[in-house]
Amino acid sequence: MRVRFQPTSDPSPALGDHPNVGVTEVVFYQFPSDITNREGIMDSIDKMRPVLARSEALACFDGWATEHTANDAGEKSQVFINVLGWVDVDAHMRFRDSDDFKQNIHQMMDIREMRLLEMHHVKLHAV
Repeated sequence: MRVRFQPTSDPSPALGDHPNVGVTEVVFYQFPSDITNREGIMDSIDKMRPVLARSEALACFDGWATEHTANDAGEKSQVFINVLGWVDVDAHMRFRDSDDFKQNIHQMMDIREMRLLEMHHVKLHAV
């Protein structure tokens, strides 16, 4: 998926500048193109922020895609993107295995309008 987005949160510290970020998790949340409940979606997302703050995540920022994106079925979607920096994949997996994550992930997964969640681990390179 190729999207442009405007972060709603400040990427502080910037992932590409953080010396300990070894892997970046990029999560795409797809919603119908005619969705009108962005505020409710953001409320659910905001409930996960304290959980992330207690994790080993080194940096985080997110935002909405600036244009509608076609999914694999050709349907137009609005996409919310979450970007998290971790020391390594194992740090992310420890978080996913934690009780804190397991007790709170429903905040995201229960967003009824969500069509698809897609997650990738990538390595950022300076260009």
